[in-house]
Amino acid sequence: MSGKVTNEDILVAIQKLTSKQDNFQEDLSSIKECIIKQKAENENLQTKIVNLETENSELKQKLNILERNQKKNGFLIFGLAHSKDDNLLELVVNFIKEKLDSEFSKTDINYLFSLKNKKDKTAPIIVHLTSLIKKQDIFKNVFKLKNTGVALAHDLNKEERDNRKILLGKFKEAKKNNLETKLLGQKLIIEGIVYTAKELENKNLEELLVESADIVSSDEEEEDNRYKKTPEKENNIQILNIKEATTSKEKQGQQDIGVNKGKQIETNNIKTRSNQRNKK
Repeated sequence: MSGKVTNEDILVAIQKLTSKQDNFQEDLSSIKECIIKQKAENENLQTKIVNLETENSELKQKLNILERNQKKNGFLIFGLAHSKDDNLLELVVNFIKEKLDSEFSKTDINYLFSLKNKKDKTAPIIVHLTSLIKKQDIFKNVFKLKNTGVALAHDLNKEERDNRKILLGKFKEAKKNNLETKLLGQKLIIEGIVYTAKELENKNLEELLVESADIVSSDEEEEDNRYKKTPEKENNIQILNIKEATTSKEKQGQQDIGVNKGKQIETNNIKTRSNQRNKK
């Protein structure tokens, strides 16, 4: 009968299914290989990204160092009035000589320029010197500019300027709260604790006060523990007392032995002399 399923038909169907399963297994293996390959490529890319980030960080550091070295001989003058008709070189030289009492000449200047615009008559003047020693000599007398309306500042790179903004903000905030605060270069001292801009960037004043209190209490606790008696310290004291007593007895015993020996020697000497007289 045509409607009957024979064994042969079943075998053919099984063969087809087996063939499809084999193909599926092959496809699955191929997909796994692709995933493994893709994973390896991703890991290589991650490694390259990490290496590039490291190189980028190193290059930034080198660039900062290079920029810092280029700017180390430079400074800015704020509040010194000047116009486009002024001889800027002579103006700066005379200002430094007269106001800062410094031996200074045109040859000490490497280059200078004004950040002036049309409306700003006291725009900052950037001055770069030929010698760091000369700059240090000028900055020794910067206190003489007090109440003159003119100020000097170091020529900082971008990183240093950003850090300075953070430090100045925290400095003003601490001053408003009557905290003992000092701003020294790229560091801020609040209540005796030294902070960098990185440490202060994401902290508010309350957190700093808590840290300060924790450090003080920790120091006080350590100081108290120095003098606090503990079982261990008591044992150490007892051991020391025993050792001292033993040492004292040993010394006394040695002294007694020495005295007895001396007496014995003296007795023997007396007997010897007595015998010698009797023989005579």
